[in-house]
Amino acid sequence: MLPRRLLHLSEWLFLTLGLVGCSPGSSPVGKVDPPPVLASPFQGEFRVTNVSDHEYPFQFQDNNGYLFSWWGEKLPGVDGHQGYDFPMPEGTPLLAAYDGEVTFAGWENPFYCPPLDKTVSGLGVVLRHRLPNGEVFLSIYAHMSEVHVKTGNLVRTGQVLGLSGNTGCSTGPHLHFEMRRLRGTAWPVFDPYGWEGEGEDP
Repeated sequence: MLPRRLLHLSEWLFLTLGLVGCSPGSSPVGKVDPPPVLASPFQGEFRVTNVSDHEYPFQFQDNNGYLFSWWGEKLPGVDGHQGYDFPMPEGTPLLAAYDGEVTFAGWENPFYCPPLDKTVSGLGVVLRHRLPNGEVFLSIYAHMSEVHVKTGNLVRTGQVLGLSGNTGCSTGPHLHFEMRRLRGTAWPVFDPYGWEGEGEDP
């Protein structure tokens, strides 16, 4: 059965960034400003096939891609995934989730993709956003087939960034949607849908 937080993803039109990290099992750190609104990166409804890995979001950056328990059992459901995957027909318009500046638009550097057993390069867009409270974050749109914006462009919420596709390390047409926020000089991943665990959002 899907977790409670995924049941309403198909109805997702707006998200509350100001409450990220808050749930019945956790409390906000510091002052919480009036919540800004994050719009859906697409129109329509698409199911989710992969979610943001809260427990071990960075486990596989420096190893062989497997995580085992103390007793040698491979841990299920832990893959280091850093965003949400929405399967959708290739060519679906992808929309800016918030006002911002295009900091990257085009082909990423080639890299090895284990599922495809070959070197690949994906087409994508990265937007940098500044909230009214001064917080800075990124939204990332990956596996695109076409990009309709250029680095340096200013975009508005809902503006078409390009079209979904199947480029990069992808086994089928989908949007990989990822969020990161500035913390010092780092850009840690966070979950725009919120986190229902006992700890803070990663």
